[in-house]
Amino acid sequence: MKASKKLREAIRAASKNNIKEALLNCEEVEKCEHEADDQKINLIKAIIHAKVTAAELLISYNLAESLEEITDRIDQASDLVKLVVVQSK
Repeated sequence: MKASKKLREAIRAASKNNIKEALLNCEEVEKCEHEADDQKINLIKAIIHAKVTAAELLISYNLAESLEEITDRIDQASDLVKLVVVQSK
C-alpha cells in the first residue's frame, strides 16, 4: 500500500512539475520494493516451516510471489516517472 501511495504522489508531483518531490517519492517506492523483497523471503521461510498441506503451501507461495510482483510493477512505474521527470528538465 505504501508503495502505491508514493507512486501516486510521485505522479502528482511530476504533473505539477515538482521534480524534487517526484524524485523523492520515487526513492520511497524503491525502498518499499526492497522491503517487499525481504518480506517475501521471510514469508517463504515461514511457509516452509509451517505445518500446512501441500496445497496450502503452494497457494501461500504463489500469493507471496504475486505480492512481490505487484511491488516490482509499482517500482517499474516509478522508474518511468523518474525518466519522464529527468527528461523534462
